[in-house]
Amino acid sequence: MKRQQRHKRDNLESVRSHKVNRILSQAEIQALLAMCRRELMALVPKAIEVYRYHLNRNSLIAATSLLEGLQVLVKRTTHVLEADEPLWPAQEGTTGAARRDGRVAAG
Repeated sequence: MKRQQRHKRDNLESVRSHKVNRILSQAEIQALLAMCRRELMALVPKAIEVYRYHLNRNSLIAATSLLEGLQVLVKRTTHVLEADEPLWPAQEGTTGAARRDGRVAAG
């Protein structure tokens, strides 16, 4: 028990030690996001090179990943839930739709 209390106290101390110097303004946040976007865009040519390398070696994983990322290959569920179909099936011997916790909803 004392070990858990000591652990909680240590966690609180570590949180306190990471103080926020100041809150960024909206303009600073926008500038930071723009910088991050530029850095990510600079990585795009390298990512294309990596995909090209693996695709030239007939990598099924690379091909599938690329098609999924481009949303050309979209995985679909095998079951479509009908509007009147309950999310949780009724339990045996009960009436109405069973809830996730096993209780039966009224109605």
